[in-house]
Amino acid sequence: MGKPFPKDKISDVIKVALDGKNFYVKRYYRPRSKKAGWFKRSRVRAEWENLQFFASLGIPTPLLVAWGEEGKGSSFRGALITEELVGTQDLATLNKEGSLLFDEPGWFRHTAKKVAEYTRVMHAQRFMHLDLKWRNILVGPGERPEVYFFDCPSGRRLSPLLFRRGRLKDLACLDKVGRKRLRRTQRLAFYKYYVGCDKLTAEQKEMAKKVDRFSAYLEGESNEAGWRIF
Repeated sequence: MGKPFPKDKISDVIKVALDGKNFYVKRYYRPRSKKAGWFKRSRVRAEWENLQFFASLGIPTPLLVAWGEEGKGSSFRGALITEELVGTQDLATLNKEGSLLFDEPGWFRHTAKKVAEYTRVMHAQRFMHLDLKWRNILVGPGERPEVYFFDCPSGRRLSPLLFRRGRLKDLACLDKVGRKRLRRTQRLAFYKYYVGCDKLTAEQKEMAKKVDRFSAYLEGESNEAGWRIF
């Protein structure tokens, strides 16, 4: 019997040990939430296919060792199994524990560049994570840690029209915690890493303002209409 983790309405996660290694088993009991409609791929399929897609782009992820689904409706079940990345922690946990790493210039610069790079690579394919929160980003140990993206059942490619809004949502999800934990200069540095330049154009400055307003909305600091898009 594995160690259970908090579950939601359609899935749960357990941690199991085998041959000296730990694995996370995510089990789905319904193909998708009711509001998602019935013509989309299941969430478990989306999650494993998105991990495979990230890997194809060179974005590090936990090792996917098994996956599958069967049945329909009430008889549906699916699962994916990933190997534990020893020594990693997600950014949200580091923040919650009051880690001083965010104040270490070298660690922050390296980690922020990695997150920005992987986000930019993903967006270059018009792929939106749509849940790019600190809890869904793992970092390894050391002064120059590797960064891993995971837990992405909602991610998908969007049309060019929706891409512009979806990109804002991904960046705003990252900035939702960043606006409280990071200094303004750090937030600006991350954005510059993302756009890939030291001096912002007028268009890039305008997008940065939109990201700031969107993250304020997500954090409940703004009641501005028009941001609820997905």
